[in-house]
Formats: sequence, structure tokens, C-alpha cells
Amino acid sequence: MLEIIKTVGSIMGLLSFPFFLYDRYAKWRPVASLTVRLEGARKVPCIRVSNPTPYDLMVLGSATKPKVYYLTENTETREIIAGSMGRTPSFVLKAGESKELVICRMKKAKRKREKKKVGGIGSSFDDFLKEGGIYESVTARAIKRVLARQLDELMRREENS
Repeated sequence: MLEIIKTVGSIMGLLSFPFFLYDRYAKWRPVASLTVRLEGARKVPCIRVSNPTPYDLMVLGSATKPKVYYLTENTETREIIAGSMGRTPSFVLKAGESKELVICRMKKAKRKREKKKVGGIGSSFDDFLKEGGIYESVTARAIKRVLARQLDELMRREENS
């Protein structure tokens, strides 16, 4: 039974090859494949877009499914932020050229949501600072500023009286 399935799969593959050639070469479409690129010791998943045609192609955008993924041209912070905001890479591929687009995953939303206050829009500013890992330093700086203002105000009152 397994041999029959293998034989049928091989025949279907051979029969579908002319359709692949027609789709890629006659319609002048780029070919996309999954690859991994090394950046230092880190493996970065990428989509390689190749132009098999004798003409230049312009790629005007891309779509990813599910929407938790997005593509960027490189791993620079500016590109990652732009990609997470919905910007898709656009570029020109010369004949026989290929380009690798980095696959990024959006950060998971919090699963446990705190009860929102009436009139509130989202999570608190404290939660935002805690996620960034700067809550303690920002809070300490704010306390110092408040104390400095209170001391300044007290000194002004003493001078006036």
C-alpha cells in the first residue's frame, strides 16, 4: 500500500512540474523559499525571494499568515519597529537576483488582563514601565524631583516670611 502511495505521489509531482514552470517563468513571478541565516551565533529565520526571470521585478509588498508574523529587510531596530507597525518591504530584484527577508514574530499580548477602571483605555503606565524594565529607576527619579520641588517651594516660603 505504501509503495502505491509513493508511486502516485511521484507521478503527480512529475505531472505538476510543467505547471510550476508555467507559473514561475511564463507569468514572471518570483520564487519564495524558507531559509536560515546566521548572524553571529544566532540563527535568524528568513524568506528568500528569488527572481528566476530574465527581467527585473519590483516586489511591492508581502502578506503573512497568521498575522503574528511580519517581514523586515534586516534586524535593525528601526526596521523591526516599522515592520511591527505594518510596513512591508518593497524592493527591486534584478534578473537572477535574490533577497532575504527576516521573519519576525510579534510579542504576545498579556493573557491576564487587570480589571480596567471605568473610563480607562488600557493598562497602567506603571505596567508599561515594568515591561520595559525601567520602573524602579523612573520611580526613583520622579520621587527625587517631587522632593526637590517641595524643598524649593518651602525655601521660597521661608524667604517671603
